Amino acid sequence: MAASNNGHLPNTLDEGEDKPISRPKRLASGQDRGGRPRDARMKQRFGQTAGSTVVRSDPGFCYSSCPELKSGPLHVLSGVGQTSITLPCHQQCRFFVAGYGLKYHHLYSISMASLVLTDSSQLTALKSYQIKLFILVCAMLTGSQIPLIQEGQSECPILAEHAREIEKYKPIARKIIDFFLSGDMKGRTYKNLNNFVDNYGPRMLGSSGLRRAVTHVYRGLKRHNFSNVRMEPVNIPVWVRGTESATLLKPRLQRLSMVGLGDSVGTPDGPIRAETIVVRSFKELEALGDKASGKIVVFNQEFISYDESVSYRLNGAIAAAKAGGVAALIRSVTNHSLLTPHTGLMYYQKGVPKIPGACLATEHADLLHRLYQRGEGTPPTSLHHSLASPHHSCGLIVHDELSAGKKLVIQLQMGAHTIQNKTSNNVVADLPGTSLSDKVVLISAHIDSWDIGQGAVDDGGGLMIAWGALVGLKRLGLRPRRTLRVAMFTGEEFGTLGSNQYYRDHAAELRDFVFALESDEGVFSPRGLGFTGSERAQCILRHMLQLMTPLNATALEVPMLGGPDLDVLVAQGVPSACLLTRNQQYFTVHHTSADSIAVLDTAELDQAAAFWAVLAFVLGDLSFEVPRDITARVEPGMSRL
Repeated sequence: MAASNNGHLPNTLDEGEDKPISRPKRLASGQDRGGRPRDARMKQRFGQTAGSTVVRSDPGFCYSSCPELKSGPLHVLSGVGQTSITLPCHQQCRFFVAGYGLKYHHLYSISMASLVLTDSSQLTALKSYQIKLFILVCAMLTGSQIPLIQEGQSECPILAEHAREIEKYKPIARKIIDFFLSGDMKGRTYKNLNNFVDNYGPRMLGSSGLRRAVTHVYRGLKRHNFSNVRMEPVNIPVWVRGTESATLLKPRLQRLSMVGLGDSVGTPDGPIRAETIVVRSFKELEALGDKASGKIVVFNQEFISYDESVSYRLNGAIAAAKAGGVAALIRSVTNHSLLTPHTGLMYYQKGVPKIPGACLATEHADLLHRLYQRGEGTPPTSLHHSLASPHHSCGLIVHDELSAGKKLVIQLQMGAHTIQNKTSNNVVADLPGTSLSDKVVLISAHIDSWDIGQGAVDDGGGLMIAWGALVGLKRLGLRPRRTLRVAMFTGEEFGTLGSNQYYRDHAAELRDFVFALESDEGVFSPRGLGFTGSERAQCILRHMLQLMTPLNATALEVPMLGGPDLDVLVAQGVPSACLLTRNQQYFTVHHTSADSIAVLDTAELDQAAAFWAVLAFVLGDLSFEVPRDITARVEPGMSRL
């Protein structure tokens, strides 16, 4: 109930009856890239076990960011001017107290200097008006600003002046969006991408296609009169695929749909013909002991999500070699296949023999697994009961007549080899800022691609929306306070070679990078951002993304799971984000021959370019910077290659 003014302090923060509230859950929205709920790492960061405990004192509440708080309720010591809040953990924790009843909720951020944590046994509850007065007095004494949270949003504090400033960009955001969706930029991104991939893709590292593509991008940026357009050299290895094939010889003849993995060795002494074992996991391989010695090892791992399953592609050859295997064939890392194997980078380990590595189409990985189970005397579950008889049943041949006691034999030929290093180039250009030109907002993508598709999805689309965003802003005559820098990196597919070289060459300048953007997960209809940065930065971005309402692209997911070319910046605390799209098709075509312009849509490319342009301009033009996160680190396996 609302506090009465009769004999009590006036109700200064809200009007009307006090309303009990429930603290919204801090849960990541959406799903992982495999279409399933986010993994344990995400739950740990956002789930209730990692959340803060709510302290209720009607009509407001306090909560602590102290990780030790697992249960409640907690209470606040009473008394006007009291500066001690008690918690069961002996740490300094940040508090908010909220008063409800207005359209906007006023949150008062109290400085740590005015809070002392003591023993929980001393706690008593404050009354409603005492909480309000206590916080109001503390806010006045500490000079705290009053952030705002709109009703229905999570408790995400942002300074009122920052919220108002972001709100003022709505007309400009709308103007930019209209320019891309119905103005002069409509259809241009698709047209430019179509021309690019038809003429220069594939753009394999060390190939003439990549060399010509780099020159094309450089000349295009010069033609649009951007500043400081330059090519910066990067030393690159050159891996050549050569002729390759895999054939099942026993128990029957079958050409297998396969593709060699980047950096793999070949079979220079002729094809490998060997008995084959099939396992579902690294653990299953280890359990076989020396049974894998001299054999080809097939990994038919379950697809959980890209981030979890890609370990088999990256490390499968290492595990197989340690077990004595002579080659590794890995189920393609995808949730859907039409006999399209997926390539990608693989690793070797010092001291472990280098054996050939390749990926199989998922259909053929499953086929080999079924045949292997029958040959080992362990029929698949689906056949175990229905075909248990040693005779024909319903016109089908019983499994033990077909392949009992027969082993799998595969022949593998790979002409893969590495030749002398060459030089490739990053391409960099600036749209100079007006008053803070030494500060940089980076917009990145990568020029190179794998050699079996056009590279339109990975990463031609990302390249073109970065380029198009700057071109669109330039045509509109919009120059932000800070410099917008587009960086087209080479060598991403072989371990972010270009971006790593760029950060080494410009190490002294990285302190001036205020934000970094990357698009490397396909350019489909945008839905928001994946972001890694401080909580305060997250709050600012949540408000900023409201400018994208016309595009239906307001989602924010933390941390970002893409953006490998930004890892160095993330580790230095630079707020960094990747484009989130409605990319259901991405891992169907990722690193396959199906990566072509046919997968992409002109309207969706326009939407993504508009999204990038609005975001880049606002980030570059705000009077304040999105704060860095000095605790940021790149988690193992977070970025994908």
